Amino acid sequence: MFRLLFLKNIKTFTAFFLSRRLQGSIVHKSSLSKNKETAQSKPSKKSNQEIFFPSVQLEGIRDKVALVTGGTDGIGLRCVRELLTSGARGVMIADTDEASGYKQVINMTKEYGPNKAAFIEINPANYVLLKNAFISTINYYKGLDIVINNIKFREKNWEDQVDENIKGIVLSTQLCLEFMGRNNGGNGGILLNIASDYKQNSESCPLHLAVQDFIVRFDRSVATAHFNASNVKVLTICKATFDTIGCDLATIITKGSNGCVWMPC
Repeated sequence: MFRLLFLKNIKTFTAFFLSRRLQGSIVHKSSLSKNKETAQSKPSKKSNQEIFFPSVQLEGIRDKVALVTGGTDGIGLRCVRELLTSGARGVMIADTDEASGYKQVINMTKEYGPNKAAFIEINPANYVLLKNAFISTINYYKGLDIVINNIKFREKNWEDQVDENIKGIVLSTQLCLEFMGRNNGGNGGILLNIASDYKQNSESCPLHLAVQDFIVRFDRSVATAHFNASNVKVLTICKATFDTIGCDLATIITKGSNGCVWMPC
């Protein structure tokens, strides 16, 4: 039932959302740009989007099991390293490039020891493959506590971008609630969705803005609607890196409150 509620008419909803969002990007400036200009014109106020937490101890990650999609390079790979450095029991790297995945597992084994990292090939928009990544992580490491989705913007056609970046987030969120949700027999956990930065001159820039806007609104909605029942904390990093927001991964995971969004000031 939950899957049907998430996926029913998803193409219709996505097409409507993007058409309205992209139209807004052409006729006016993007809403994100407007928000940025508004923030600059008004006195700055503390909000969930501009949270800074001091460095914390690593016990919040120690002995935890994590699944990182898009973890073979960029900010996703940095998440894998920070999790293992912070004492995670194991990290499953899930990505589309098998060769890169195996290479990173070898590197992590040399650096952190055997069985600390594993790899599984996925397609973010394929429900069966994505679900298999969750099941494989739980079977291999005997648990799942943290899921990090690193969204990669690539210069593909728009339909593929929507599948990978919007459908993939919806599917992964659904699976997090299914496998980690307290109301489904799990122990709760943490979901962190990362919508990495993009090149301003990219041909897909309007779509990137639309995807990022969707993810922020979607994550906040899920955080509000499902936390009490599932005990799955939903966090978001948008248009940013750990350096630009002034926080490391351990701080965000251990101190971030449900529904927090980190964006550059």
